[in-house]
Amino acid sequence: MLERGRIYNYTTQHISHQYLDALTLAAKGAAQAGTRVLRASESVNLFRAVSPDEFEDIFRIGGFRPRPDGRSLEAKEFGLNLEETIKFADTYSDLAAVVKVTVPRELLNSLDTTIVDSAIFRSGTVIVQFKKLGVFNRSIIKIEQAF
Repeated sequence: MLERGRIYNYTTQHISHQYLDALTLAAKGAAQAGTRVLRASESVNLFRAVSPDEFEDIFRIGGFRPRPDGRSLEAKEFGLNLEETIKFADTYSDLAAVVKVTVPRELLNSLDTTIVDSAIFRSGTVIVQFKKLGVFNRSIIKIEQAF
């Protein structure tokens, strides 16, 4: 169960043909691996306010999905700014935490960047539609609790 003050962290074990996390790359030898490491400027942090149930599910499966009972939107909304996402979470009593997800910056080119809830998310939002969740989940570099 989600406990305030307890920090959760999940780093994907997924290694795609295009990306390896820095520790795996170092372990295999950078010169032999032939795969580039993402620099901080090549990755982006996205923030999602979540309920306790979604929080547990994210860390259980290492990614995002609609609720199995169908009582959620299929798309997932992420903020680009932690403080704005916390403010958004404060407006809904069922949102108990904020998750930070690090993904390759180039992934944003294939996602919906329509600004939703613009009164709160002044820095912008990213919407991951259901049909893109698989690609999104496979692209995750790191997931951790931000708040």
